[in-house]
Amino acid sequence: LRYRWTIGNEHNYEIKISAGEGDNVYKVEGTLNYNVRDNVGRGRNREILGTGFVVAEGGLIATSSRLVNDATDIEVIIDGQHYPAALLATDKRAEIALLRINAESLTPLRLQNSDTVKPADTLRVIGFGHDDGPETLPVPGQMRVSDIVNDYQFGRWIEMSAPFNKGFRGGPVMNRADQVIGMAGARRVVTDAGLIGCVNPAEPLRALMSS
Repeated sequence: LRYRWTIGNEHNYEIKISAGEGDNVYKVEGTLNYNVRDNVGRGRNREILGTGFVVAEGGLIATSSRLVNDATDIEVIIDGQHYPAALLATDKRAEIALLRINAESLTPLRLQNSDTVKPADTLRVIGFGHDDGPETLPVPGQMRVSDIVNDYQFGRWIEMSAPFNKGFRGGPVMNRADQVIGMAGARRVVTDAGLIGCVNPAEPLRALMSS
């Protein structure tokens, strides 16, 4: 497989491996997502936009670790106000990160264990559209849960009925009670029904906050 990659593009691959004979066939299926990044040392500054949400008083904000990995400057915009942010901790396996900003009177969202979620449930996700700038208001969207997956590499995640726009990554995914059961992830999975998005459960986020 050889073709020219363009910086900023995302490539999704589906992998299926079968081994064995007769009734003793072991099958492994998975996906590979690759984001083309600039070469280190070229001196280019790129801006990546995404979403985050307040999880505790004192300016503690959760977002996707893919948005802040290798970042030299992180800025959070709330109601038009710009805040420099400090990266406190990351869990790259769960694709989550914790930031701290100097802001008061921010209302945290409530976390709920994701084991309350079942296939066919309707969940709400809030984030920014793919081409929207950072000054735009976040927009809500609704999606249905298509499956609950336990993976040896990435752990547990929730598959949705459609992929997330890039600007939604790191945004809160909530149940009907407005409780956050997870975060909009960067992974996309190829299925027979097409490309779908994944939700990173709230449990690793709660563990990172306690560490």
